[in-house]
Amino acid sequence: IYNVPTTKFVAQFIGAANLLEGEQARKLTGANAAMLRPERLTLGLPGSGRALGAVEEIQYFGSFSRVRVNIDGSFLTVDVPAHSKLALPAVGDRVGLNWDNSAVHVLVS
Repeated sequence: IYNVPTTKFVAQFIGAANLLEGEQARKLTGANAAMLRPERLTLGLPGSGRALGAVEEIQYFGSFSRVRVNIDGSFLTVDVPAHSKLALPAVGDRVGLNWDNSAVHVLVS
């Protein structure tokens, strides 16, 4: 259920999820509705990755930090492990976001 939820409701109910619909989903994933789990995304330098955005918020959870990124008015969250070798960005920094094709789970809209 966690990795392959059928619906948006189940994706939101079980764990954290980036839910994309409509134009934003098509632009980033090629599907009409899709889910990306925060732990399956990575941050990089601006200009790298599949999307570019600005860091809106950072929350520390001990074993990871959750980074909320604004991409043209839509938000994606990225979970950055505490043991990551990359430094966390600061609020306001521009970052690239990336994910493997296998991270995209198409949902029934």
